[in-house]
Amino acid sequence: MKLLEEKEAVINAKKRKIQDEDVRERDVIDELTAALEQERQLRHLYERMFTFWASFPVLSQLLAKANTLLLGPSIAHPNVGTSSTGQTRGAAAAAAFTGFFFFENFQKW
Repeated sequence: MKLLEEKEAVINAKKRKIQDEDVRERDVIDELTAALEQERQLRHLYERMFTFWASFPVLSQLLAKANTLLLGPSIAHPNVGTSSTGQTRGAAAAAAFTGFFFFENFQKW
């Protein structure tokens, strides 16, 4: 009888471990989904800003000059790399990627 109880305890412990892993995986997926949505919103905003700037002659000249600047991810998104922002790992990674993505594509414009 004691052996049966020990086996049951081991099985229950494995079930809890699997459930905990599933919860962590769902949390990571939710975090990455939120970060991706934030990146999409930022990209949409940057595209709108670029379109707006390109539609005005004076602003177009500024945009052409800004095109020669070297903007790094930390300039494009100042919260990248700081631990006091309260960002999750996924959001910080997405912010860094977003800054890098726009840095690379901004130079192509």
